[in-house]
Amino acid sequence: MTFSVGFELMALDELLTVWENREHLLGAVYWLSQGRSWLELNGQAVPTTHPDWLARNPGTGQPVGIEYPVLRLLTDLGEVMSAWVSPLPPVLAGAVEGGAWDGWQKTLTAMLEGLPDDDLPETSALWEMAGRADGWWRARRLDTGYLRVGPECIVWSTDPDTVNIRWDTSNKRIEGVLALTETAGEYRLARTDLLRSVSAFRDSLTTALTARILEVEQRGLTDSAMGDALRLQLQRWLHDVERGLSRTSEDEWPETLAAIRELEPLVGPLL
Repeated sequence: MTFSVGFELMALDELLTVWENREHLLGAVYWLSQGRSWLELNGQAVPTTHPDWLARNPGTGQPVGIEYPVLRLLTDLGEVMSAWVSPLPPVLAGAVEGGAWDGWQKTLTAMLEGLPDDDLPETSALWEMAGRADGWWRARRLDTGYLRVGPECIVWSTDPDTVNIRWDTSNKRIEGVLALTETAGEYRLARTDLLRSVSAFRDSLTTALTARILEVEQRGLTDSAMGDALRLQLQRWLHDVERGLSRTSEDEWPETLAAIRELEPLVGPLL
């Protein structure tokens, strides 16, 4: 399969029109990265806005991608990349591939939701144990919690050479109206292709934001000192992303497997 990250920055004139506090906007490269971003899975852009939402809210958005500062997506990719490319232990890889993990985690979640709402030590201990048991899976989920509705994207690896991408935008509604076109699927991709695509996205966004800062300066919207400050901000953002892309996974598999085994009498067999 093919994978890439697409984006389009909002035109500066439009951004200046919709942004109430111009000083706030022009003082932060993060806000200057406002635009739309999306993933390309086998040539298909995801997510896309559902026609029902566009019909109900004419002029409020474009059909492709998520509208938000594009730097946020790059940062989020940097945060999860080490987990995405770190292979699971064979016993967990088999549970995920065979579908047992999905059912086990749903049962675990239902059990936790049924616990009494109190501060009893036994309740706290169960929550902590559950966090150790499924934290590795949550660490592989792309963060979209800051959006009103966001796609579900989780990526994992069962061997050093490939990654698996699970994508789902089913039943994503705002005020009862479908906001995202419903798509779902799983894809397998070479690890090197994933890393190459994310690096290409980083480089393209860096080029676009460098040009955006220059445009702000050339139009006299800020002075050279602020332009230099914006460039420094961009370098700091990129440094954090690079640190995320290059770090090793923080999985603690012995603790994870021990927690799962302790929960199996309550949740059911998995390993």
